[in-house]
Amino acid sequence: MDLFWLIKLLSIVIALRYLRIFSMHSVAIYLTGAFAMVFLKPRAHYFVPEYILIMTVSLFFAYILSLSVYDFLRNIKSIKFESILSKDILERYGDFFFAMFVISSILSFFNLPFIGTIFFMIVFFIALEIIRLNMHGETQWFFNYRIWSAVLFLYFVFFNQFPVLLIVIQQSIFLCGLLFIFSFVRYFNVYACPLDELKAGMVPAETIIKKGSTFTKENVPYISPFVYLRKKVINKIFKRHELITPFRHLTNDSIKILRTKTHFDILMVQRTIDMSIFLILGIIATYFVR
Repeated sequence: MDLFWLIKLLSIVIALRYLRIFSMHSVAIYLTGAFAMVFLKPRAHYFVPEYILIMTVSLFFAYILSLSVYDFLRNIKSIKFESILSKDILERYGDFFFAMFVISSILSFFNLPFIGTIFFMIVFFIALEIIRLNMHGETQWFFNYRIWSAVLFLYFVFFNQFPVLLIVIQQSIFLCGLLFIFSFVRYFNVYACPLDELKAGMVPAETIIKKGSTFTKENVPYISPFVYLRKKVINKIFKRHELITPFRHLTNDSIKILRTKTHFDILMVQRTIDMSIFLILGIIATYFVR
């Protein structure tokens, strides 16, 4: 264990707490597992902080996805497919694909590995969304990803860069596939709950923002790390206080505020699952994988 490893570990913990993704209980489990790996596998501990997170998130979403598939097969006759594949949702997928196509095309000039490209695609997408929200209406045309996609497509064709074009398309489809999976998971793990029936410990599926004395809802069309992180960063920059947010349990105080100070009748909530067990499983999986 060296100083850089310790700084990296603490930076991850601070970021997770600052964004209020991890509770103090989860932080304690995460730190215990990370430090335990230093003694259990001293030669392979360097990337342990990242691997524990990756394993935890992978196991969590694998479990949620399996529950969603089970619910899908059990209720397939009563499912309203037009609500899953509505025109608005398909347009959202299209916009996301073209945004990923543009960003992936630009990153292709730097010859990054696949994982690195995917990571920076997400980071740049968040950055561009923040810039777009700060721009006025007359400059919004700059963020028309369909136009830029057409220009970049012609560039690849004109300069005979078909292998690069194929990789760009594959990466864009890959992220759209992840987006579809998260949307699929949300559809079968979210339900409307009247405010009178809310209980401490429930997990919201939408964000409620307080700005001044006004409360507004921000729908989360698909619960995913990408969307969640983008919303967290944007709300921090624009100094909007998040009263209710996904990945954070409801408390008695937040429920009281919802019932007494807002005009909402219902709150979309997720199926409640304790993340602690997945952190423990993520640590165990990291031990065997690393």
